[in-house]
Amino acid sequence: MLDRMPEDLMLIYLIIYSTGLRISEALTIKSDALFKNSTGCFIKTYSEKMTKEQYSIISIELFMLLNAYINKICVSNKTEYVFKSKKNPGMPLSYASFRENIIEQFDKMGITTARGDKYRVDVHGYRHRLATEMHEHRISPFIIQKTLHHESIEMTMAYIDMFEKDIKNSYQQFFDMKGNNLLPDPNSERIILSYLDNAFNMQALPNGICTLPVKLKKCEHANACLTCGYFGTSAAYLGILRDQLLETNYILEEAVKNDWIMQIATNQEVKRNLEDIIAKLEVSI
Repeated sequence: MLDRMPEDLMLIYLIIYSTGLRISEALTIKSDALFKNSTGCFIKTYSEKMTKEQYSIISIELFMLLNAYINKICVSNKTEYVFKSKKNPGMPLSYASFRENIIEQFDKMGITTARGDKYRVDVHGYRHRLATEMHEHRISPFIIQKTLHHESIEMTMAYIDMFEKDIKNSYQQFFDMKGNNLLPDPNSERIILSYLDNAFNMQALPNGICTLPVKLKKCEHANACLTCGYFGTSAAYLGILRDQLLETNYILEEAVKNDWIMQIATNQEVKRNLEDIIAKLEVSI
């Protein structure tokens, strides 16, 4: 249906919908904005809010559409705005003109909300939608922060629309080093506060998560997660944990043979914790 819209409006809409860019950034894209390398396709924009250039990843399909449009519209001047004002071709299209024109197009196409009301473009709402969908797909909040070009993780948190039920369910899935739920009371209001304080700062581990906020400090106990109170894991990591138990048993056998006192003590604790975790995770499945 979008292909029935004027090309410039369609491209602006696709950009803000798929990248989460601010409308001011999308409207001021210049003819040298596109580039690609071995990692993907990108679009360069300038953020007046952050007063800096920034780069957003885009799909190959959007890259090709934009590239064709730029080659058609911007023939010589590489600092030329791609989406031009109709009244003043040397300037970018204004937000007021974009909004007025796209509302007119949506009305012509009969696009409505789920309730049947006329659809009105909520440009800033697309940033929230993108952040929420990325979060629902378990994408790291720090990746979401980079995608939205936020200066702080706290700002990113405010963009993610989470429901209390989802927050509680996410915490019920994780267990500490003793195999106990990180927050055993499913009705505790502390879950919400704890989630907001910690979940967006958790560090990914091969066998679970570290709930120590990464901004607080660096971990001083590398490779000692299974004896650390900040460790958390879930049934999704059962296979890795079982392999880790087998490896721990082997290390423990070697330590006993060689009378390595420190290794024996450490790995005995790791072995006990792994056995507790695995047993309780298997019951939770």
